[in-house]
Amino acid sequence: MPGVEQLIAQRVADREKIGVWGHSYGGYCVLALVVQTQLFKAAVSDSGYSDMFSMYGELDEEGGSFGLSLAETGQLKMGKTPWEDRTRYIENSPFFFLDRGQDTDHACPRRERHSRASICSCRNFSSG
Repeated sequence: MPGVEQLIAQRVADREKIGVWGHSYGGYCVLALVVQTQLFKAAVSDSGYSDMFSMYGELDEEGGSFGLSLAETGQLKMGKTPWEDRTRYIENSPFFFLDRGQDTDHACPRRERHSRASICSCRNFSSG
C-alpha cells in the first residue's frame, strides 16, 4: 500500500486512524484488503462478497445468475468455472483467509436495493 504509506510519511494521514470503505465490488476489495494487511483500523464492506463460490451460484430477484457471468468473463475475470479452476476461486475468496487480518474492525451493511450482493457472504466473513 505505497500510496497510503506515503500519506503517513507526509503526515497527511495518521496510521492509527486509517479506514477503508467499498461498495459492491469495492466491498469485495475491502474484504480482500482486510486479510492482506493490518494497515486499516476500520473497514466497511457495503454489499460486498467474501466467497467466490457462493457468489458464482447466487441468483438475483428475477432468477438470473449474474454471478456466473461476473466471475467468468465480467469484472472478476476468473476465465473458468469453479470446478475448472477451484484453486483460483479459493485464492480470490477472502473468506478462506479469515485466519489473517482479523484485528481490523469491520462492518458489513447491505443496501435494500442492491439485490446483486448477498448479505450472507459478508456475514460469513464476519463470523470467522
